[in-house]
Amino acid sequence: SKYIFVPFNEPDDIWYTLNPSASDFASQMAAFEQDWATVYQRIRTDDPGALIAGPNTAVYNSTVMSDFLAYANAHDVLPDFITWHVLEPGTEQSFPADYANFRSLETADGISPRPVDIDEYADRYQLSVPGEMVQLLSEFETAKVYADLPFWDIADNYSDTAVPVHQPPLAVWLVVAYGG
Repeated sequence: SKYIFVPFNEPDDIWYTLNPSASDFASQMAAFEQDWATVYQRIRTDDPGALIAGPNTAVYNSTVMSDFLAYANAHDVLPDFITWHVLEPGTEQSFPADYANFRSLETADGISPRPVDIDEYADRYQLSVPGEMVQLLSEFETAKVYADLPFWDIADNYSDTAVPVHQPPLAVWLVVAYGG
């Protein structure tokens, strides 16, 4: 109950070429889904009560999510949490539509609503700009999703929101004010 397994990080970008316009999309998607099922079942075998999150794609793509949900539902390997990243420029504008699309896919497949965790959000250019961050924070709060900052750089600096001495930590003050 304290840990969530995320078997694949950015499978659409690192492990497989999950680009719906690519000629090998069907075979790449089939490979990912088969691997997902194998890993999912292994985790369940080792820890039947484990919480599992996925697909954990680098970007939201309706075709990839639709295929994944249909496969996972049909093969009884649905993740407990649905995850994807919100990192690319413009996602503060596209997230509400992407989230609505995900919920419509879930409904169309007869899947009971699952919690969503945007497990990486805010690219480096956004982390120090409170105006960018507040848009994302308010969208996640409105959608009632979990969201986690990426952990790319220095340890113990609050995912790049803390800064060296004598530099204004704007994002830290945003989080303090918004959380208050």
